[in-house]
Amino acid sequence: MKDMNFRKLDIIGGWIAFAIATFVYVSTMEPTVSFWDCGEFIACSYKLQIGHPPGAPLFLMIGRFFSMWTAPEQAAYMVNLISALSSSFTILFLFWTISALGKKIVKKTSEEWNTGHTVAVLGSSLVGSLAYTFSDTFWFSAVEAEVYAMSSLFTAIVFWAILRWEQVSEEKGADHWLIFIAYLMGLSIGVHLLNLLAIPTIAFVYYFKKFKPSIKGTILTFLISVIILGFVQKGVIPGIVEMASKFELVFVNSLNLPFNTGAILHITLMVSALVFGIYLTHQKNSNKWLLLAVLVALSFLVGSVSTMGLVAAATVTAVFVMIPKINLKEVNTGLLCLTVIIIGYSSYTMVVVRSNANPPMDENDPENMFSLLSYLNREQYGAQPLAYGHYFNTPLDNKKPYIDGEKQWFRDLENGEYIVSDDKKGSVPNYAKEFMTVFPRMWSQEARHIGAYKSWSEFKGKPIKYRTVSGKTETIRKPKFMENLKFFFRHQVNWMYIRYFMWNFAGRQSDVQGHSNVIDGNWISGIGFLDGARLGSQKNLPAFLSDNKSRNKYYMLPFLLGLIGLFFQFNRSKRDFVLVTLLFFFTGMAIILYLNQYPYQPRERDYAYAGSFYAYTIWIGLGVMGIISFIAEKVKSNQVIAGGLATLICLVSVPGLMAKDNWDDHDRSNRYTALEFAKMYLDSCEKDAVLFTNGDNDTFPLWYVQEVEEYRTDVRVVNLSLLNTDWYINQMKRAAYDSKPTPFTIPEPKYRQGTRDYVPVIDRNEKKEYVDVKRIVEFVTNDKNKAMLGNQRRMNYSPTKLYSLKVDTQKVLTNGTVSSEKAGEVLPELRWSITKNFLLKKDILMLDLLAHFNWDRPVYFAITTGDGAYLGLKEYFQLEGLAYRLVPFKGTSPDGQTGYVNSAIMYDNLMNNFSYGNVKGRDVYVDHNILRMCMNLRNNFARCADQLLTEGKKGMAIEVLDKCQEEMPEYNVPYNYFMLPIAELYFKLDEKEKGKQILESMSNSYTAESDYYMGLKTEHYNSVKNNSQQAVSILYRVNLLSKQYLPDDELTAQIEENFKRLETEFSVKHK
Repeated sequence: MKDMNFRKLDIIGGWIAFAIATFVYVSTMEPTVSFWDCGEFIACSYKLQIGHPPGAPLFLMIGRFFSMWTAPEQAAYMVNLISALSSSFTILFLFWTISALGKKIVKKTSEEWNTGHTVAVLGSSLVGSLAYTFSDTFWFSAVEAEVYAMSSLFTAIVFWAILRWEQVSEEKGADHWLIFIAYLMGLSIGVHLLNLLAIPTIAFVYYFKKFKPSIKGTILTFLISVIILGFVQKGVIPGIVEMASKFELVFVNSLNLPFNTGAILHITLMVSALVFGIYLTHQKNSNKWLLLAVLVALSFLVGSVSTMGLVAAATVTAVFVMIPKINLKEVNTGLLCLTVIIIGYSSYTMVVVRSNANPPMDENDPENMFSLLSYLNREQYGAQPLAYGHYFNTPLDNKKPYIDGEKQWFRDLENGEYIVSDDKKGSVPNYAKEFMTVFPRMWSQEARHIGAYKSWSEFKGKPIKYRTVSGKTETIRKPKFMENLKFFFRHQVNWMYIRYFMWNFAGRQSDVQGHSNVIDGNWISGIGFLDGARLGSQKNLPAFLSDNKSRNKYYMLPFLLGLIGLFFQFNRSKRDFVLVTLLFFFTGMAIILYLNQYPYQPRERDYAYAGSFYAYTIWIGLGVMGIISFIAEKVKSNQVIAGGLATLICLVSVPGLMAKDNWDDHDRSNRYTALEFAKMYLDSCEKDAVLFTNGDNDTFPLWYVQEVEEYRTDVRVVNLSLLNTDWYINQMKRAAYDSKPTPFTIPEPKYRQGTRDYVPVIDRNEKKEYVDVKRIVEFVTNDKNKAMLGNQRRMNYSPTKLYSLKVDTQKVLTNGTVSSEKAGEVLPELRWSITKNFLLKKDILMLDLLAHFNWDRPVYFAITTGDGAYLGLKEYFQLEGLAYRLVPFKGTSPDGQTGYVNSAIMYDNLMNNFSYGNVKGRDVYVDHNILRMCMNLRNNFARCADQLLTEGKKGMAIEVLDKCQEEMPEYNVPYNYFMLPIAELYFKLDEKEKGKQILESMSNSYTAESDYYMGLKTEHYNSVKNNSQQAVSILYRVNLLSKQYLPDDELTAQIEENFKRLETEFSVKHK
């Protein structure tokens, strides 16, 4: 009876936790699109389009269901709501998981269940589940349209479900729970692969329940669980498609049958084998060897003839040979589990179906088995070595520097066959074996990554003489293995995992992405001496640290409560401790081992380890039980009262504290910045423009506003990163909504993947003449113009670095490309040079567009693309907002920045057309990512005002500066270097008080910042030398402006006094 009462209370408690979490997440959810991948996910959900590899078709279909009932402007809210509800359901199952584990502890240590036990278990469950509710990483993912919230839900359900199976495993039909778990695993593939990492935990629950544990059995179970994980991830997911592609090749190319014949036959055979295998396991006198033959066939049909398929076939064969009598029921359950995994995985059918419809967003164009396999394998992102591989400076083998890669197949619709688009001969680097290593952690050959490797590992290396491919003998310093391990532990383990872990359970310093200095992105505790030992004194912190909303201090209370729970579970229920530990390890450190991340990641990666933090909050919950148990044993007080008080204290001191500190930097409820910034990019362009972008944040939000809200669909957004792929070029050549096809003219076979992925620049322009881009494009795309390279491959090349582009002077004056003021500066042709030694495919296509756009369409570059994207054209840029327009005159700027400022267009955009996403709202959290965008905007305001002043339009210049101050006030967007020209402009415009206010504020903030740096010990100061130098440099500029424009003001004397003092201290510090 008491058990029944507990179960009712357990259910009610779970739903209470769910209600709290739902209120929190819906209240703080972003009402529209967010930065990073969110815009892409919402756009793909709304119209069932194809997102970046490896896709998330189930998430997109659920997103489509949620968003199809609303107006386009509400679609983002509804897809965000999926994450909020997924997260609150995760909390529900976490509550029930903690209660199930807590109940097992009670039953092991007590003969009779009582009310005190109920209070202890439910109190623990509430504390643990709410701790995860308010944790930094999970809360972040819960309020935006990303896959991680739903992936966490799948992990939570399967862990809870295997505990439910454990409770009823001896009952009839209990294996239905295993099949249910397998089905969820299959479904989760269509969201994210993180859920598969629960497989080892599930395997151990099964082992502990069905077998008597032993060291041998434990090791064997671990190995089998890893094999199952590998078979699903590296076998089933790519294997089915890989085997289907092999069937396709035979039936289409060899037997001349229609496309998809092989794939259909493969699916038919696979389904038949599954059905026949299940049928055989239902027969009492089933032929053992016939069943083995079916299982071996299935291993290859599902896992392909790759390593995983062979391992699966060998494992099945070994089991059948070694075990005289096969348990048909267990084989049946296994086959049913495999069947439902494949059924869940079949959500990827949507990807193929929708890709064949050629929607505007169709990344990788996965409409056949070969392109789908590439999509699933994430081939466009490359691969990193794991168990064995090269270091960052490993030379190529001097005898055979390159080896052949796998052929790349292309579906030739015209001839009805698959053809080799790239034979990959001599395309794969073959590194010298003397410089290879096991467990390579420092492998990236990008210059800035190499610098970071050396810094993190304190690199010295071991000098080895080696005759390189060039024939010269060089001394190469091979990294020592201990240096390799130093980087692994210091960066990959500590910086990329433990730091994130402590963010969630100790405290977080700021939201600025850090790279090992003492002021950006570290974990803190709020305990002065602990933080001071690692990060320097925490007294007299400058405002950018002390007032940062994301500065959260938990005083390590969640961490300590989790440790109590960890030891408590270890002492009271070792088997369950093993289960939680496995979940903690495989969703945390195992990911670190697998990802092998390089330094300077584009963004913080804590979201990848949310499952590990989930596991730790189980221990936080059990920590409450540990405290209650200690009180009950030592104090002998009323167990109910003791349990209630302990729960209340833990609720306030852990999830309560986390909620208080985290709310302000997780509340996005009034934030519209990503949406409005996307519109700014588009509104910076004239009608029918081509806008080149480069990164996630200047592309995905734009896709969202065009695809979902149908805003400025006349502008064609061209992402330069994707322009290196043939499928994206094909899509750009098609019309989309109100946007005309991009004027690319190169025929598809000439840019097909594997063809002209890059071309070297071999300068044979002896006369140093500027060559018209049409001739360059014709030369590069002519198959006869090839040169022999060092890898013994003949390749197309560019014969010059000097380019020119003819200008139709009459057209550019009549179609609005050039304003009347600039009519006299129009050039007959543009001339420029490049510094690159090779052209990527995107560069060739950009030249193709320049050669054939005929000045009929405006061409823009987003200001965030960077110099590397401009192909040497930036002296012909005109700034009109958040984009530079290509113009036929020299776009010089007095301040040395890129582009001539068209004040009329800029003024209209900044004052009338742009909306700033509520950045000025006092309750709006302006994170570091948004701050960086605001710096670009501030700079634009200053440049526009400066140009207006130059043109004698003082009133308009003041309006622009005042608008900047109004929309990006100091309390949300702290003053920095970009405020100096604004202050100076105010003085030039006779707005003395406004300029003075800025100088005074900057002097105070940068003096405080410099004082903080000067007070740091040497070991801490060294990591912020550049920041310190920048602060003193800004104070120098502030001092100059103050003396120039406020020569007799008391403020000037104060500023100069502070500057001279800090300049002296800085000089002493740098001796």
